[in-house]
Amino acid sequence: MKTYFTLFLLCIGLSGFSQVKQFRSNLYIIDPKGNPVLMDGTLSFYDNMYDNAVNQQDARKMFNPSENWGMLRDNYTLIVERRQDVAGPDTIFFKMWNMRIITYRLEFSAKYFEESGVTAVLYDSYLNKYTDIDLQNTTEVDFSVTADANSKRSDRFTLIFNKEEPKPMEFTQAIASLQGDDIVIQWATINEKNIKDYTVEHSTNGVRFTESPLMTGAINQTVADYRQVIRNPSGNIHYYRVRANHVDGNYTFSEVLKIEVPHKKTLVSMYPNPAPSSNVQVKLTQVPIGVYTINLYNSFGRIVHTQNELIKANSGNIKLNTRNSVPNGLYRIEITGPEGYRTTQSILIRN
Repeated sequence: MKTYFTLFLLCIGLSGFSQVKQFRSNLYIIDPKGNPVLMDGTLSFYDNMYDNAVNQQDARKMFNPSENWGMLRDNYTLIVERRQDVAGPDTIFFKMWNMRIITYRLEFSAKYFEESGVTAVLYDSYLNKYTDIDLQNTTEVDFSVTADANSKRSDRFTLIFNKEEPKPMEFTQAIASLQGDDIVIQWATINEKNIKDYTVEHSTNGVRFTESPLMTGAINQTVADYRQVIRNPSGNIHYYRVRANHVDGNYTFSEVLKIEVPHKKTLVSMYPNPAPSSNVQVKLTQVPIGVYTINLYNSFGRIVHTQNELIKANSGNIKLNTRNSVPNGLYRIEITGPEGYRTTQSILIRN
């Protein structure tokens, strides 16, 4: 018990390193009533501010007259060890001695290993058995020492740490579908850690893509589902892809999604018709959103008036802002717009 109290005092002295990874092991005997009685223990700290070599940062074990439990490193038996952070396989070589022919219990507990990707297993060389050690909770392992001398070998137990490589972010699904008058882009991912946000990109030929507004990613999610709605797209073949923007500036792309939107019947009307040149109005219905150019041609094919207008919805009205009076006669109005939109209409101007 003296060694355990020494360990306890050392723990108090090291309590300032509250976020340093800690791994504790305790050795108990099981008394005749089935109750555990603490006999000895060890404590390991893992952080890159430490050195893997045995030095003044570590504490050597003081021997007990009863059961002893320690860690063997470089021919030293330690009760407290401080090592660099677990970056790959690492091992604690436990040492036990003065064991009796009774039942014992090993208790393992850890702190601050969350999200580290580190796993641990205990190897019992006598039973040739591996036991998973839970680094989020306490793990208890009972064992017996018998008349078989191999059951009380000092090197019977070894604990092995491993660190899993982080899995790359992946798109598990990407779908483009028509829902009413809208295109809905849906995608799902796994291992989304360190994703800053998403960009939905659009193309009319499947080769050159432009960006749509950003979708914010949920950082550090394991599984995530997203959707983005494109309102009232024009009748055409559209291509989309989703770009995952990593925190480090790298990208991961989904597959290219192709979807065809049926052409809607566009309606263009002039009113009134006939109309004075100061009140020529054009009504557009079911047209792409964007900038339109309106040219007014006379009977000789000359442009007598031109203007640009932004249509912010799929329907809108445009009034010709003719500054000068246009002579009476039959005119042709040509309207061109986004995505190759073009239409012509005739109107009789009578002032």
